[in-house]
Amino acid sequence: TGTAPPHPAVAAMHDNLSQPSLGLPFGIDPKKIEQSGWALVFHAQEDPAVIASFDPLFVHRTQQIANANKVKKLTYNGEAFEDWLANYGVAPGDVKPNKVPFYLLAVGDPTKIPFEFTQLLSVNYAVGRLHLNAVADYQRYVQAVVDYETTAGISNTKEAVFFGTEHINDAATNLSCEQLVKPLVA
Repeated sequence: TGTAPPHPAVAAMHDNLSQPSLGLPFGIDPKKIEQSGWALVFHAQEDPAVIASFDPLFVHRTQQIANANKVKKLTYNGEAFEDWLANYGVAPGDVKPNKVPFYLLAVGDPTKIPFEFTQLLSVNYAVGRLHLNAVADYQRYVQAVVDYETTAGISNTKEAVFFGTEHINDAATNLSCEQLVKPLVA
């Protein structure tokens, strides 16, 4: 005859295991920043003016998330990524959004925050990187993000720009332009 339905806890566990987790603990939706968290990562010797330029975005995220444990400014001192995580009470593969939020934005020169560090973090975290030339550039970036997320009526259309160089007597760029870029545009 038929079998009994699984215990509700077993059914919930099965549902959790069948969903992609992106490294987050079960039950935390990566599409909900208030659950997964967000943080800025600055080098310990970053220009204080650069750090201050992110204050409007930090305030915006704090209002969005409404949980001070999940909105943070984190500091990188040049340590290995395992040691960096350990400084915040987390081990590789053990994402704890209350300690190190899932969404991380590494800000600053890659010679201070190396690509290797952010690439290793990106195994379990959603890591972005931003390096601009001047404090004013960071301020414009921050203002653009806050404006985009808070202003009603901003166009949200999808666009794509295709750019392909074609150099005289260069078969590779000619082939790329003719066989890749132009067909994509068409």
